[in-house]
Amino acid sequence: MENKELFKSIMADVNKYVIKNGNPIIILDDHYMREVMTLYAKQHNLIESTLLLLDNNHNEEAYVLARSVLNNYFLIGYLLNDRDGRRLKEYRIQPLLSGIKDLRNIKKALKRPIIKNLEEKGKSLPFTKTDINRKLKELTKKIEDEGFTAKRDLLKIKDIATKSDEKGLELYITFYAQGSKYEHSDISTLDIYKTPVLDDYDKNDVFIMSTDATNENLGNTVYSIVVQSYLDSLFKIIDKITNEDQQLRINFDEDKLSDIFIKATNLLNI
Repeated sequence: MENKELFKSIMADVNKYVIKNGNPIIILDDHYMREVMTLYAKQHNLIESTLLLLDNNHNEEAYVLARSVLNNYFLIGYLLNDRDGRRLKEYRIQPLLSGIKDLRNIKKALKRPIIKNLEEKGKSLPFTKTDINRKLKELTKKIEDEGFTAKRDLLKIKDIATKSDEKGLELYITFYAQGSKYEHSDISTLDIYKTPVLDDYDKNDVFIMSTDATNENLGNTVYSIVVQSYLDSLFKIIDKITNEDQQLRINFDEDKLSDIFIKATNLLNI
C-alpha cells in the first residue's frame, strides 16, 4: 500500500474541486450527471471509511466496504455509457420495483394463519389489503409512466458491471464476487479470528479468539480495488465534464481538474 498519502491528497483535491463538497453545483435538464456525481460522492465516503479500516488492521472488514465501492463504480460507468437516457430511467425506477416486490410479499403474508388469528382477536394491522392494492396501483403507474412494466426484474449487479466498461465483468468476477464472501460472513473467511493454541488440537477445537488478526495480503488487494475504482471513475467524470457538456464545465475550475488528472495519472504510473 505504497503512496497512500499521495492517494489521500488526491482524494482531498477531488472532494474540493470535483465533488465540490459544501458548494453548489448546477445541473439542469434532468441530466444523468446528477446521479453520477452523487454516486461518486458516496464512493468517496466509502473509500475514506475503507482506508480507515485498513489503517486499523481490519482488512477483512475493509473488503466489505471495497465491495460497495465497486458497486458504485459499476453504476457510475453504467450511467455514463447511457446513450439514450433509458439506463438513467431504469436506475431511477429501481426503488419503485423494490417497493412492489415488498408489497407483494406483504400480501402473501396477510394470507398466513398467524395474521388471520390476530385479526380474529381484534388486533388490527397498520395497513389493510385495500391499502396495499392502492399503493401497488400507484407504484405501477409511476413505472409505466417511465415506459417500463411493473413486472420488470430488478437490475442485477453483474449486468450493470458488464455494461459499465471493458473491465467491469473482470472486476466483478475477480473482486466483487470474492468480496461477497466477506459481506455475508462465509465460513471460509472466519478462520482468521481463531489463533491455534495447542499443536495436538485443531484450531477449530482449541483456539484463542483474536479481533486483532488480519490477512496482510488482503489489505493490498483491498487498497488496489479502491484506488483503481476511485481513479477510473474520476477519469471518466473529468472526461465528461471537459469534453462533452458546456453546462457541466461552468461548475468547475478546469485548471484544477487538469492538475488532479495529472496527479492521478502519476499515481497509477508509480
